[in-house]
Amino acid sequence: MKRITILFLMTLGAAFACQACWAQGLPSNFQMSVVLDRAHGDVVARGQYNRAILRISPHSTRFPYASATNLCVAHTMVGQFKNAEYYCDKALEEAEKAAAKGREKSRDYTAEWALAYSNRGVLRARRGDNEGASEDFRMAIEKQSASELPIHNMALLSQSSSDVIAQLEEENEE
Repeated sequence: MKRITILFLMTLGAAFACQACWAQGLPSNFQMSVVLDRAHGDVVARGQYNRAILRISPHSTRFPYASATNLCVAHTMVGQFKNAEYYCDKALEEAEKAAAKGREKSRDYTAEWALAYSNRGVLRARRGDNEGASEDFRMAIEKQSASELPIHNMALLSQSSSDVIAQLEEENEE
């Protein structure tokens, strides 16, 4: 049975939900973020990933960051890694565009970057790319050091890597 944990964060006026990500061979506590109040984030947060994939417009001009972020999470959770990679990269691109355009001069958009990097890090961890995942978690921490999510994910990745190394060493001793 799949246990779902949902945490609510308020970041720069937008609500994000963090959801545990389960993958075979990975710690069960990796977390991804969705934009809860836009682009059917509530559907993703409820774990209805296939439904969200069908409902979210990938070409949304109104909420491009939210659409890309939520599709990144939904595709990751159903194991459609190629699509997930596209949308995770798109979320990063949209965060960069928002920062460059500076729609709201009082914002620096680092929260969006940090969440997009952290989500892509989880995707990379699920694909077995621990080096890429580590790099993404580091970038997320660099963008927003106050965010606990990428710090949490980095710690899990380090723990997972240590466990794998220890297991390989044990097998070699036998």
